[in-house]
Amino acid sequence: MKSPMHIFDPAFRYVPSWATDIRKTFKRASRHAKARKGGSQTVVPLSTHGSSAHQVEIQAGCAARLES
Repeated sequence: MKSPMHIFDPAFRYVPSWATDIRKTFKRASRHAKARKGGSQTVVPLSTHGSSAHQVEIQAGCAARLES
């Protein structure tokens, strides 16, 4: 895993909020997250009648994190 960049690192470049394109930022973050997961993503529909499917997904996600 790559170590986080620090503000004192000479390669760090500050970008003010007015010069940031938030859509590009989230798109890049999404690409990085998919690359870390191997591109697979599970989508669980939310139900208004209960949250059992959601709880199963949370448990599966926690188990996967513990294994890695």
